[in-house]
Order: sequence, then C-alpha cells, then structure tokens
Amino acid sequence: MIQTERELKVLKIREQMQRNQLEACIVSTPVNTYYLHQCIFQGYTYIPLEGEVFSFVRRPSDFNLKALQLQDGHCHFIRKPEQIIEVIQAAGLTLPESLGLEGEEMPQSQWARFEKMFATSQIKNISHMLRQARSVKTEYELEQIRQSARLHEAVYRNIPSFYRPGMSEKDFCIEIEYQMRKGGCLGLFRCYGIDMESFIGSVVAGDNAAASSPYDFALGGAGHPSNPIGATQETAL
Repeated sequence: MIQTERELKVLKIREQMQRNQLEACIVSTPVNTYYLHQCIFQGYTYIPLEGEVFSFVRRPSDFNLKALQLQDGHCHFIRKPEQIIEVIQAAGLTLPESLGLEGEEMPQSQWARFEKMFATSQIKNISHMLRQARSVKTEYELEQIRQSARLHEAVYRNIPSFYRPGMSEKDFCIEIEYQMRKGGCLGLFRCYGIDMESFIGSVVAGDNAAASSPYDFALGGAGHPSNPIGATQETAL
C-alpha cells in the first residue's frame, strides 16, 4: 500500500506517542502544521494513537478544508478550542487518558485552557517528541533538501561576481541576499529557543568576525544593537 506523505508523518508521530505512552496529541504550531499538511492554518490537528486524524481550523475563515485531504467529517471550522471536545465525542471517541501538547511553544494560558478542557487527561509536553519524529526525513523531504542545495549552489557559484572592491560587509551581504531571493529563497528562517534569532545570511570579516554572539550559536558579528549578529556598514571588505 502506497502511503501519502501525511500518512508517513502521522505514523512517525504515532511511533513517538507509543514510546511516550500517549493516547493522543494536538499539533498547533505553524511549523508542525506545515510538516503534517504542507500548508499552514491557525488551528489544531488532533492525532489519536489509533484512528483517523482530525483537523480544526480557526483562521482563515475561507480556508479550503479539502486541501487537508482528510476523511469527510474530520475537518472542521471552529471558533474556540473547546469545540474540539464536542467533535471528537460526537465521532464516538472517548477522551484520552494521556494527551500531548506543544508545551515549549504554547502560552501558559492556553496550556491551562487545555488542561481544563481535558480535565481527566494527563497532559504531557511533546515538543521534543515532535522534533524527534521530524529528525528522520521522508524521501520527499530529502528531495526538497537536495533541490534547495541545487538552488543555493547556483547562487554561490556566482558570488565572486557580486563583489566590488571597497564594499562594506552589509552591502555585499545585501547583494547576496538579493540574488538568493531571486533564486527562490523565501527569506524566512525559523529558530527554536528563547535565546535564538537569525537572519537570511551574514557576511563578516576582520575584527567584526571576532565579535561574540549573545545567541546559542558560534557565528558572531556586531550587526545592529537590536539584532547583534552579522554584517555592519562600517566594516569594509
């Protein structure tokens, strides 16, 4: 039986759920919603250990539910998360004894709200579990990485032609960013961790390359006081 990309990923999440003794989990962050569905909506995906997945969409109100490719009756528009309970009980499912939530990204107020909703369930943090599931890539994901590498290589091959004597780090960095965007880069970088911020790229040289970073990675550069990393206008190449 040929499995869809979503089915493969749900299977990987369920393997983690079994290891962590979870009967169900709820995925809600944009990055994990995209991981499952190849699209982003504001809402929740309810994954029981067995049975069909449910998705609940809050925004946008004109979202195409058919894009989720779930069985009829398993995609719903909702106004509030409490409606999740109503739907899964109407489908004949019992509330789970143990439920996983994305605790590292979910606000405490929302966590408390779900605790109240699932009052008989033991609530566990599954953020690390989801990262474990995502760490082993599917063949589709591997091909996407290869395609991204090919696009990067095409731009990097031409970087020497972007350079002009006397350019500042910042000007050189902007030129590379411009060519990367033209080559297909979305310009968006997601970072996990409260001590992590990033940008599309950095060019650093000389003393600026030795500037320490306040973040959880080695790359430095003075940057700007509001984002102290990477290139400056003052440093010439």
